Amino acid sequence: MNGSNLMPPESLQPSRYSQATSALICGIYPVHFTVPATSTHLYGIYTVHSSISTTSTHLYGIYTVHFTVPSTSALFYGIYPVHFTIPATSALFYGIYTVHSSISATSALFYGIYTVHSSISATSTHFYGIYPVHSSISATSTHFYGIYPVHFTIPATSALICGIYTVHSSISATHAK
Repeated sequence: MNGSNLMPPESLQPSRYSQATSALICGIYPVHFTVPATSTHLYGIYTVHSSISTTSTHLYGIYTVHFTVPSTSALFYGIYPVHFTIPATSALFYGIYTVHSSISATSALFYGIYTVHSSISATSTHFYGIYPVHSSISATSTHFYGIYPVHFTIPATSALICGIYTVHSSISATHAK
């Protein structure tokens, strides 16, 4: 499957990718920063005015981020301010807004930026519900991003699927980008 139709128009993509190795950089809106990264996923949904140095890290600036983030094997999200600490085992769980779901994970990262009304089971998987997700998602070593509502089930292996706008279908992908 060629996922190019899921990427933003060329005019909205970042004007420069700077330095990146094994990295995915999706600039839905302009990204004005230098990003040195290794095995990293960087997403500037809105403008990011920061310098980010990371190793095995996921950094997401949904709204403007005015800071420098050095990290190792960590997840940093500047969605809105986070004023709490969450303990987890080999996992990071962040409820920026209410999360109404049952989450079972092993070495997985789950983020409910807005309300998530789903049950998610994953192994070594990253699931992001930027807006509501009304689906059951099963994946292995997969990254799924619902920027807008996702009303479907997605089976995938080693695939990267960015739903910038609504997707009303079932998607099966292998090494898709």
